[in-house]
Amino acid sequence: MPQRSSPAAVIVTAIEVETRAVLRQLGKHTVETVKGTGFFKGQFEGWDMAVVEAGPDNARAAPIAVRALELLQARGRAVRRYRGALA
Repeated sequence: MPQRSSPAAVIVTAIEVETRAVLRQLGKHTVETVKGTGFFKGQFEGWDMAVVEAGPDNARAAPIAVRALELLQARGRAVRRYRGALA
């Protein structure tokens, strides 16, 4: 695996409103498909980012996060998924 020049992170969202909020912060991005899953790929403050909407099921989110890490060729394997509620 090639050496990364910048850190990488994966953001896994549960619902569309979360995805849109993250993409507003990400700004310019591209869409790439890996094994049937669409990922938004871009940069944020020097980090390579992949954003994906996986739905509310953690069992579905886990393999999608692995695909995102493969897409970014990330060496680290720390992924955190946040789910929040809108008041």
